[in-house]
Amino acid sequence: MEKRFAHGFTVSANYTFAKTIDQVSYLTDLCGVNTINPYNVGATRAVSDFNVPQRFVLNYLWQLPSPKAGIAKALLGGWETTAIWNWQSGFPLNFVSADDRSLTAVGNDLADVVKPPTYTSGDLGSRIFRWFDTSAFASARLGTFGNAGRNIMRGPGTFNIDFSAHKVFTIRERLRLQYRAEFFNVLNHTLLNNPDTAFADSNFGRITGARDPRIIQMALKLIF
Repeated sequence: MEKRFAHGFTVSANYTFAKTIDQVSYLTDLCGVNTINPYNVGATRAVSDFNVPQRFVLNYLWQLPSPKAGIAKALLGGWETTAIWNWQSGFPLNFVSADDRSLTAVGNDLADVVKPPTYTSGDLGSRIFRWFDTSAFASARLGTFGNAGRNIMRGPGTFNIDFSAHKVFTIRERLRLQYRAEFFNVLNHTLLNNPDTAFADSNFGRITGARDPRIIQMALKLIF
């Protein structure tokens, strides 16, 4: 949906419901290195590593109402604000043994599922410490590629707002000064990364990182 620019305001919004499926999500010159089972690539057909099933994005531009004259117009007039709001599902989780259990020297073997995997409930701190029930997984049986299936769960989703405000000060007819302030992740939301999904790791199931916190930058530009 889009509202075209009128009366100093424009806004657009879009919602995407999608599903991408593949056997291997990225290729290199050594394509076999990326596969889980080089003898049966079709066995790992599943949602792509980059699949995001739901995503909503809203953005706007607003020219704020300006005082008519005087110092108030010089200081408060001519401001514009823009923002991008983004909500989206998390990325897939692929559970691996982190060891060459299949004895093929490829080293991309999946883990074994020993009971139905579930997400951890409770407060955010508990979920960061253990995003899913780690007891549902085990290292693949020796000589097998693992039975977990590829990308069977999802990591944390995200909600983020980037905001900016700018104003042009007219010095002379052909000389203007533009001030701009930009706020990335303006609400300073914690944007969590995916948890560790390698069964052999000590941090298996734990989220150990996040994306950037709030970042603020300002700039002045002379236009002549």
